Amino acid sequence: MFNTLQNFTLFGTKGSMELQAINTACVYAFQSLPTQDSLPPDKLNPEDYFEDEPVLKTQEGLISGARAILRYFGRMDTSGKLYGKTHFVMGQVDQWLDWNTNNLKPILKSYVAHYIPEEGRDIPDENLLKFDRDELMIRLNLVERHLLKSPFFASETLTLADIDLVTTFSIPFNQIWDAEFRKQIPKLTE
Repeated sequence: MFNTLQNFTLFGTKGSMELQAINTACVYAFQSLPTQDSLPPDKLNPEDYFEDEPVLKTQEGLISGARAILRYFGRMDTSGKLYGKTHFVMGQVDQWLDWNTNNLKPILKSYVAHYIPEEGRDIPDENLLKFDRDELMIRLNLVERHLLKSPFFASETLTLADIDLVTTFSIPFNQIWDAEFRKQIPKLTE
């Protein structure tokens, strides 16, 4: 296994949870980070990447999208730290990565927007906030039930699934959820 990621350049929005997940995974598995840069549209062909997603420049070409990049590094990690060592654990890692992308992040993004509005967007009304909060709690309760059985999502050790989910929760934990709210999610808070 190599111990450096110097031949890779990671483009993306500085401080985003996607870059946090990728960087955390790289440090955990390789004790190294890819070279970092903000996304320069003038330097990359826009047909080669997805807008608003991180892009990894490799010697073979570009990989676009946070989950694709996470999986790429996960497969490069021959120790099995990121993806696990069995096909079952690998399937569970993929399951949680997909669930996070398709089920958690869309509602979490809408929920966070009530508290951290983007420029040019109206603040949603209270009914929409209640809907988003209720939908988010359904997902958080699923996470809580899982964490009652195991402290990790896909294995008996830390994997990409854990890294991706923890970084997904970083913004609400750091900027929105107070001690009272966190009482509703004690296992996630531990």
